[in-house]
Amino acid sequence: MTMRRGGRLAVLAIAALATIGVARAADTDAGWFIFLDAAYAAPQNTDEVLAVNQAFGPTETQSTIRTNFHSDFAGRLGFGYKWKNGQSISVQYWKFSADERTQADGPAGGYMNFAIGPEAYNSYGPTAFGYPGSLDITSKIKAETLDVTWGQDYNPTANLVLGWSLGLRYASFEENEKGTYYIYDTTDAYYSYGAHKQNRGGMFGLKAGMRVTRNFGKTFAVTSGLGFSFLNGEVQSTSGLDVLANSAGAEFGASSTLASATDKDRSGLIRDFDLGCYWRIADDHFRVGLGWEQSSWDGVPQDLLRNTAASFLTVQERNNVTFSSFKIGFYGRF
Repeated sequence: MTMRRGGRLAVLAIAALATIGVARAADTDAGWFIFLDAAYAAPQNTDEVLAVNQAFGPTETQSTIRTNFHSDFAGRLGFGYKWKNGQSISVQYWKFSADERTQADGPAGGYMNFAIGPEAYNSYGPTAFGYPGSLDITSKIKAETLDVTWGQDYNPTANLVLGWSLGLRYASFEENEKGTYYIYDTTDAYYSYGAHKQNRGGMFGLKAGMRVTRNFGKTFAVTSGLGFSFLNGEVQSTSGLDVLANSAGAEFGASSTLASATDKDRSGLIRDFDLGCYWRIADDHFRVGLGWEQSSWDGVPQDLLRNTAASFLTVQERNNVTFSSFKIGFYGRF
């Protein structure tokens, strides 16, 4: 309820700015423009659980094995046209991708409980753990947005620029985990299973934003923006285990498993915030900027298959992935 109320207030505030901007538009130079952002971004809240180790001793202990994503490259490219009255139209594309490899062993005298795939079966019954077990899994994340935006700038004072924007956004998120679980260890595996999991979300909807820019002289400015995207679309998830090998021979047998889930009626919300500064060059025909931004995605990265491995392993649900990044930007007007 709080999130919905905040979204309505944001839309009302943008609508109010839009009315003011039309009445008193900024007097700027018209022309085509292009911009490019290069960022070093870190995916957060991914909570990719690969396994849970359960060790026995004087006290029973558990430890969770997760994918630890590091920062990687993200880029944004856009172009558009701005009129003298401060109105503009633009198209921009943003992309992020990263991959990490995780290798881990189960505890001596304990179990590694697998978090990917429904239980696989062999001659000893259902198998969703190794004793002690080990894993070698590579995780990949890819996220993209494509925006078409209409904007309006307004100058209440000589050194202050207020702006609003409305537009359309398509957002996609894809997450893949692929590798191997070993029942014993990597050198004496009785059974080894190929683990594979995928989450895919694609949504389309409306985008609204506000921006405040404070000029300090003719060459330097500080700027900050806030945006909301209200989306609808589809989320798909699959999770499974494939038999790769067993050291005792095929007569023992084993079976592969696969679970899948699709929800075609999902909603999503993306919140964007940025803060930075830029320098004007050659009478504002070029700009170079530095800044920080965060994009919080709800719904689009939903994982529909968090708990398919075994009844004794429960993984916390995940609905949000956030991208935080430091960036450098280039802008040119011609």
